[in-house]
Amino acid sequence: MALSTRPRRRPTREESAVVDEHVRRAAISSFLDHGFNGTTMAAVAQAAGVTRATVYARYSDKETLFRTVVRWALTEQPNVGLEIDPDTDLREALLLIAQAAYERATDPETSRLGVLLMSEVSRFPDLAPKADQFDRYPFMEQVIKLLSRNQELGAVEVADLNTAAEQFLAVVASHPARLAAFGMGRSEQAQHHYQEAAVDLFIDGVRAH
Repeated sequence: MALSTRPRRRPTREESAVVDEHVRRAAISSFLDHGFNGTTMAAVAQAAGVTRATVYARYSDKETLFRTVVRWALTEQPNVGLEIDPDTDLREALLLIAQAAYERATDPETSRLGVLLMSEVSRFPDLAPKADQFDRYPFMEQVIKLLSRNQELGAVEVADLNTAAEQFLAVVASHPARLAAFGMGRSEQAQHHYQEAAVDLFIDGVRAH
């Protein structure tokens, strides 16, 4: 029987995006479970349900794969479904962001990602600058948009929006997360009180006078 000479159909953009997602998630899961040394490109391909050639077509080697998927996991995953209208009341919006950022910062998978990054920082020093941002970076843009909108309305005065947003998220998420990592987490009621106090203090600091 003659073999078919029909050319293979190229995957659509949507199909390629699905494969990209499967490979990224399979890779980050393997790195978290087995570390850099214990992960192989073949294992990632098998977990993603694709061929090794498919993985190598996207990532030339394991080092490139690690750098890419760790950066993706640190900074490019969505804000856990949180969408806030910039015209929402500033205090209400900041409280929502504070809670979401705290939950992400204390999520076990996020903590594991931080441990993985710290364990490999000597091998990948270029990833180190992001190590202290992994638990708050996804919410930076939302805080900046809120502050920018309220500055347009004359409600706040902020000289540096990026710095203000980073400082806010450091207080409401990074500090409590570090305490929790050392077994000094607050009760739900105490954490809620802490967030309200932090938000009120921040708003008082940026309020237009």
